[in-house]
Amino acid sequence: MYKNLKLLQPTEHSFYRYTAPQEFFFAKDLNLIPITYSEIKFLCCKHPIVIIEQNGQASLMLLAGSDKNNLVDESGKWRAEYIPAFLRRYPFTLVKRDENSETLNIGFDFDSGCFGSPEGSPLFGGDGEATQTLTDIKTLLEAYQQENQLTQNILALFKERDLFSPAKTVLKNSDGEDQLIDGFLMIDKEKLLGQDDAFLLQTIKNGWMELIELHLFSIKR
Repeated sequence: MYKNLKLLQPTEHSFYRYTAPQEFFFAKDLNLIPITYSEIKFLCCKHPIVIIEQNGQASLMLLAGSDKNNLVDESGKWRAEYIPAFLRRYPFTLVKRDENSETLNIGFDFDSGCFGSPEGSPLFGGDGEATQTLTDIKTLLEAYQQENQLTQNILALFKERDLFSPAKTVLKNSDGEDQLIDGFLMIDKEKLLGQDDAFLLQTIKNGWMELIELHLFSIKR
């Protein structure tokens, strides 16, 4: 999705003006879109929410198509009611300055086409300080980062408890025909109910049971 990621710096980019993308062509090839636990309720009634495990890490994903993003139409418009934060943050993201850095800084896709219009909003003031536009962007990025980390922590705990099982669901393909999709995971409710009482109480008190129910509903609806 990010083609040419650069670190945003006031000394180099003080003259840049930002225009938010109006189309979602940048996401047209993403059939799996990362989401956070709080976003499930906005998507589960119409779209499958699945779990994908890569390099030992489980992630929560919106399944947007079998091989491409069916939620982006031919004109680049988003076809669903809710837009995941993963996409709303584009062309910005949080990146490390270098491999040894622990601090996350704002990065941007230089090739996004969002920084060339003189009608755009400035990101820095004359003193090099962040404008309200950039402050709002930073707020979105940090909120996504925090929620995504919490989502990863929840799924890591479920994985440690061996609560995942292979799953499959049905999606409409580009021809409007039903297509069976597999190769992903779901939270196994029978495995969950077999856990000790302390963990079940933790699941309920932390609101994870709602997450699980909505996730399962989205696959089996």
